[in-house]
Order: sequence, then structure tokens, then C-alpha cells
Amino acid sequence: MNSMGTVRRIDNAGRVVIPMEIRKALRIWEGDAMEIMAKRSGEIVIRKYNPAIDVSDIAKAYADSLHLMLGYAAIICDTQQVVAASGSDARMDYLNRQIDEEILRAMQDKMTLIADFRSEMMPVPVLRGELVEYTSQVISPIFTQAGEVVGAVILLSYDPRVSMSELESRAVQAVCRSISRRLEAYEEAEAVPASFEKLYYG
Repeated sequence: MNSMGTVRRIDNAGRVVIPMEIRKALRIWEGDAMEIMAKRSGEIVIRKYNPAIDVSDIAKAYADSLHLMLGYAAIICDTQQVVAASGSDARMDYLNRQIDEEILRAMQDKMTLIADFRSEMMPVPVLRGELVEYTSQVISPIFTQAGEVVGAVILLSYDPRVSMSELESRAVQAVCRSISRRLEAYEEAEAVPASFEKLYYG
């Protein structure tokens, strides 16, 4: 998405309205939590709050582990974009790219999906507008104890001779549970909504 900007005045209650076109482009809906941060430079940053944002090094470690253990391309995303990718079969530059609506819908179902080009459940694009070249796929949502979906872990195979099974499904679900538990442990310790940024970088 190209950068978008506009000028808005603050009202007497200290509020400012985010324009509709920006809210639509960034999938910000009524009731969404927003993070507000002040930078030393004097800038104010407003972004959609998501516990899976800025996973960075820890997400890359999980993705690398899955790739090394199973040999498939491994991707971790939040509800908007890819935050980590590992594996030589990840043929596109996935990092920080916006995810497709199909992945978001799969997350919201809160079920682990196994897709294969030979079955009724066909692989879906990970990135918006992506041409699906992979032949097998596992998608498992990451959600908090309260049931809020914060992201997903995805495996991809480009080998038509390979069909993913319950083995891969269980491995991906284990990673999702591990991420969720770490978020919950931090939330209990801090008594505030957990975020990966605070969890791993203090």
C-alpha cells in the first residue's frame, strides 16, 4: 500500500478521527484497540494493537525450527501481515507483506486446516494477490486464552509428491500453543494486554 496522509484537528476532548479510507486500507474497524506511542523525535505513532505484532526474532526462531524439523517453508503472520518466514521454498519475499483474506478467514474459524491440491480443500494464497504455486499447506491459528485470534502459523510445500498430514498439523499446533502460553505468562505477570514487542524486547 502506498503511503497515505491527511491533516485532522484535535477536538476539545483530545480526540482525532482516522479517515475512513485509511481505516479501510488497514482493516481498522469500530471497537479495535489502537496502540499510541510517542517518539523522542516528537512524532506520535498510532497503530492497530495486535499481540502478534513485531514478533521479529522470536517468530523467526519458531519459523526456522519448523523448517529445520519438517523441511517445509514455514510462515508466521499476525492478522495483517507476515512477521517471519523460513525455508528455501519460500520463493517470494513474504516478510511484512499483507496476508490474503482467505488466510484471515481461516484464522477466524479457529481450526487447523490441511489443504492439498489433490483434495477438496485446495491451498489458499498466503499473500494478497499471490499466485498459488504450493501444492500442500497447513494453517493453524494462534489465539489467546480469551479466544482472541492474533495470528497464524503456516506450512507450505511446493512438492506435488508430498501431502501434509496430522504429523505436520500437530507440530504447527504445538508452536501456536507455545506462542500463546508465552503471551499469557507475560499478561499474568504484567496485568496488561500482552504484546510480543514488550515480551521479547522489554
